[in-house]
Amino acid sequence: MKRILSLLAALAFTLPLSAQTEPEMKSGDIKKLGKPFGEWVDAKIVGDPAKASDMLLKLAGIVEKMDKKLKGRSALSLVRDWEIVLQTGRSFKKSGKDIKKGKIVEQDLGAYGTYLVWLPASYKPDKVNYPGILLLDSDPQATIEGLSDEVKEAFIILAPIISGLDQSVLMEAEGRNLIIGPIGRGTVTYRLNRHRLFVVGKGDQGASFAAAYAAVLPHFFSGVALVNGEMGEIKGASNHALLPLEKQDSVEAAANWMLGLDPAEKYPTDFEVELVEPWQGVYYWVQALKYDSGEDVPEGEVSKLKLSVDRSTNTITIDGAHVYQIRLMLNDILVDLDKPINILRNGQSYSFQASRSLGTLLQNYVGSLDGTVYPAQLRQLDLPSESKEPTDD
Repeated sequence: MKRILSLLAALAFTLPLSAQTEPEMKSGDIKKLGKPFGEWVDAKIVGDPAKASDMLLKLAGIVEKMDKKLKGRSALSLVRDWEIVLQTGRSFKKSGKDIKKGKIVEQDLGAYGTYLVWLPASYKPDKVNYPGILLLDSDPQATIEGLSDEVKEAFIILAPIISGLDQSVLMEAEGRNLIIGPIGRGTVTYRLNRHRLFVVGKGDQGASFAAAYAAVLPHFFSGVALVNGEMGEIKGASNHALLPLEKQDSVEAAANWMLGLDPAEKYPTDFEVELVEPWQGVYYWVQALKYDSGEDVPEGEVSKLKLSVDRSTNTITIDGAHVYQIRLMLNDILVDLDKPINILRNGQSYSFQASRSLGTLLQNYVGSLDGTVYPAQLRQLDLPSESKEPTDD
């Protein structure tokens, strides 16, 4: 237990580091941003546009004052600080009908089914940013009950009831809402660290479902464990290279393995993905807007994107096959947004000057709820270049 508690203390509100190696704002400034941000998110959740507008104006005023203090630097360029704001700004309930500590509770997904939620008995959302497990298992109740207290105190566990889900609808609306719905709901309700979210598939059904979603949504997860089951043939299996994936002898062993993994890298600067589902075009900081999938792709070929960033020259290189239009979400870890960005797209060069915007940062946040920070974007980029020029905001 001491080992788990020490790990939790180290994980509390920790975030992956990259170009900006550590936060630069004073803790007081982060708190100033965090309170109105949290109230803005809550207003968006409950549908209070007037409150959301007031909080947006308050946030904008604080950012403007910070810009003046930074003397030439934009507060929106401090990505690691904003990650902390996004992950710690909200206050989460410690009790209530949806907060049952130390118990397995079944939650309703309407027409799509139900899922189980486990919260640690010592759940303290004001102190710990909890890693999460998406458990795909034909009997998740028994599996959760069989875990050690150490593991159950370390994780928030979300477990869709998948026993009646047929493989043929796994990637249709029925399957998507059952598998992915609990993540969205869990992010809204609990302090779930989306930089440390893992998926465990137990048995052949669970393993195949976990592997399939890890291939389609690799940026969702920090690791994948397959327990006593085989994944079978998976579309887009090459995307598994983007995250740790291992076979484990038990869910207990998988959980302990996951506790030792690093947080997910949310802003990779060199990666390649296959696009295998028509509904899913987002991978990290790129979104394919127009691409071929299914029968539209010639036999023996795949739709794919390859991206790399050279920050020293502020250059993004993009190569795409059967992908015709994309959107880029950008921050100052990827490129220097104060300088023109060079884009080499399928061998053709394009240059543009991005602009940071608090509205863009917040819009991108509500689109994913995963705590990533993108204050700029290139809304539309054709591959290869066509007559219509890209636009940014």
